[in-house]
Amino acid sequence: MQIGKPYAIEIEHNSISLAWITQKQCPTLPECKTHVYMKIHEERAFELVKKDVSAPYVKISGLLENTDYRFQIRLEHEQKIEAGPLSDVIKTKKSTAATLIKDAKKIGENIYQLNVREDASDRNKEARTRKLYLGTPSVDFEPFMMYCIRGNIRSILYNPFRPHQ
Repeated sequence: MQIGKPYAIEIEHNSISLAWITQKQCPTLPECKTHVYMKIHEERAFELVKKDVSAPYVKISGLLENTDYRFQIRLEHEQKIEAGPLSDVIKTKKSTAATLIKDAKKIGENIYQLNVREDASDRNKEARTRKLYLGTPSVDFEPFMMYCIRGNIRSILYNPFRPHQ
């Protein structure tokens, strides 16, 4: 059986969803098993992260943010193990919360004052609403937008704690 190289279909700050192609799908026999191995890019040893995967895709959670990983798919059939090629380096995203805190002012124990910027051109005096942004624009991060109604922040957040794409 030929195993394809794993590739990322979704990347978050603490998880990666992988997919791979096999020339011949692993038979549905109970003795044929697919395992997913991973390592941090610079480390030597692989660790088993998913055992007995039934489909050619998987989501791996609990990863470190902003870290390079490599993955490998291995098939076990009739006591033989066939290892597929290594994935390209896949890097998890930076955590949006960490990005916001980096630019924030610490005002107490685990209390931060976030960088808030108002778009004064989008103010509605009759409805008493204001458009606010959290964070500072950068290459890796686009600020959040929210609306304030009557001086209180109401729960209209676009992709909360997640950059716009």
